[in-house]
Amino acid sequence: MLTDGAVDYAASSDGIKFANGSRVLSLPSGNPAALRGYTAAATIIDECAFIDRPYEVWEALAPTLTRDPDSELIVASTPAGRSGLFYDLY
Repeated sequence: MLTDGAVDYAASSDGIKFANGSRVLSLPSGNPAALRGYTAAATIIDECAFIDRPYEVWEALAPTLTRDPDSELIVASTPAGRSGLFYDLY
């Protein structure tokens, strides 16, 4: 574990794990199959308007989110025109 004086953590190329057991993972949006079946308390799709195959990513994540009624989904992006998943969700 590393420390910045206030927070103990372990970082890797795909995420960060904190001393209290919490972790943040970066999952590959370019491979929707890798997202299938993953369960998380919160999922963030960042820059949704610019990811490859966004509807496939959505289809891979949707069943995961419906397993736990307390799970959260946050979709964030800067706009990229009037088409695509982000526009449709907005």
